[in-house]
Amino acid sequence: MMNIAHPIIGITWEIWARSKWKWLAALICLFLCRLMCDPSSALAPTLGFGITALSIFLVMSSYHFTEGDRKAGFGSFPKRFFTMPITTRQLVWTPMGLGTFSVICCYLIAVYFLLRPLGQNPAIGWPCLYLSCGMASFQAIIWAFPDRRYLKLFLLSIFATILALGWLFFLPHMLEGTLQQFGISSSPRRFQQGLMITLILWTVGAYLFAWLVVKAQRVGRERFWSGWQGFNQIIKARRVHRKKVFSNASSALFWMEWHQSGKVLPWAILILMLVTFIPTYLTSPHNESETMAATIWMLSTPLVLSLVIGLGASKPDFWKPELNFPLFQATKPIRAGDWVYAKLKVAFASVAVTWLIIFLSLVIWIGHMGDLNVFEPLWMFFKGYQRHTLNRALFIILGAGTLMLISLRLYLLSLPGGLSGSCMYYYAMNTCIVAALFCSIAFAIRQSQDDSSLLKLHQIWPAIMKLPWMIFGAVLIKCLGVARVWYTIQRDSIASNNSIWWIMVFWALSTLWLIAFVIVAIPPGVTWLYHLLLASTLLVCPLLSPGLAMLCYFRNRSR
Repeated sequence: MMNIAHPIIGITWEIWARSKWKWLAALICLFLCRLMCDPSSALAPTLGFGITALSIFLVMSSYHFTEGDRKAGFGSFPKRFFTMPITTRQLVWTPMGLGTFSVICCYLIAVYFLLRPLGQNPAIGWPCLYLSCGMASFQAIIWAFPDRRYLKLFLLSIFATILALGWLFFLPHMLEGTLQQFGISSSPRRFQQGLMITLILWTVGAYLFAWLVVKAQRVGRERFWSGWQGFNQIIKARRVHRKKVFSNASSALFWMEWHQSGKVLPWAILILMLVTFIPTYLTSPHNESETMAATIWMLSTPLVLSLVIGLGASKPDFWKPELNFPLFQATKPIRAGDWVYAKLKVAFASVAVTWLIIFLSLVIWIGHMGDLNVFEPLWMFFKGYQRHTLNRALFIILGAGTLMLISLRLYLLSLPGGLSGSCMYYYAMNTCIVAALFCSIAFAIRQSQDDSSLLKLHQIWPAIMKLPWMIFGAVLIKCLGVARVWYTIQRDSIASNNSIWWIMVFWALSTLWLIAFVIVAIPPGVTWLYHLLLASTLLVCPLLSPGLAMLCYFRNRSR
């Protein structure tokens, strides 16, 4: 066993033990990106900066330094360290200094190992200062509100938006146009100097604020500002209590699941749309390629986030890393199937609200900042085989609903694993999902870098010939599994008849919706693709996974 000679060494060792795996993941991302990227590719700079941002995020997220019980968000400053024979200044500034040093090291590794070999030459000075400010503010916000997870998430969201947009003001061409647009006569260089002074003062202020907060908690005062106590009680009362009584248990379950995990996906999309709108507004109008890139970004973001956030929403408690059931859920006289049915309804509502935000954002962005000429070739091609106005309207409406159903399928993909209570099963399923997503992205990047290696139809024709048999086998296995699982649910009364009925009705209606979209979307003459997609519609809508989730919930709850 290691001999800890000083409390600061012990704190440093614990922080390293927590963060080493995320450090390893960040270094692997940088290494794989450097290995895969071709410096001559036009996509290489974008991918390099994206992987750099991902690595910095992984490192930054490992230095929250809170209690292991994360039921209240990220928790609070570890109270077991309050009894250590060191000053509060050392207690606070040790994790903050290590976090700042780590994000700076991560950025420097990315610059010299990844970005400069790809032909980029980013700055060193102001990004390090910028990341120091971000790290200090991140830790100060987390420690200041130990029992206010939604307030903490709200402040972190606002700060993340500011952090994601603030670096644009350090770009000379961006800053010069922005100053002229707002009528500021100051020179860009002088304005940047003022921003750097602001960052220094902000960082020092965050350090002092965190020191005061932890000092107040160490002496027994959870809040060192007494004027906020009444306001916090009002916010808590409004958030927890309802004016109306629940009409039935199903309404109460929906309300609880919505406030626990349902709002996460819409809020994440709303913040990302805000991050997208502000910098693009400052640089508008945009050309055709930028408009197409923004459109693809807005339509693909909900699909990826549905998969990622669904990994957490599939657990009994979104805010806890454990898979065991809270005592409140385990002791309530409610069937396991009704709990899962409430999760399904919340998932559908969350996805529906998310896509409503996306469609509104897309219309506003394209109408005010985009170039509509980019869609003219697509529209002419679309009019070529959809000659009737009714068919065009049906295509748009059914296409929007299809995107929602695909997003719902991704959201519920890991639901059985999250409710099984088996960490091995849950993490093995998540690893397979993430690996498949990463391989798909890597394949797309590889194909887009070299025109000579673009995917040709004749290269995959043997696989296409086997695809109908593969889909037929998957449909057959799903039908057998559905029959077995739902028979067990009905026999053991795991779910109420009302829940089973509505799940079946939703599956039938969503499958008919997908079939209608395939009929409208596929042009005449492509018979093989038409029948292939018709068979695939039986696999998209979730029917087996909700049943498996009910069985996993029932067995996990009965342990």
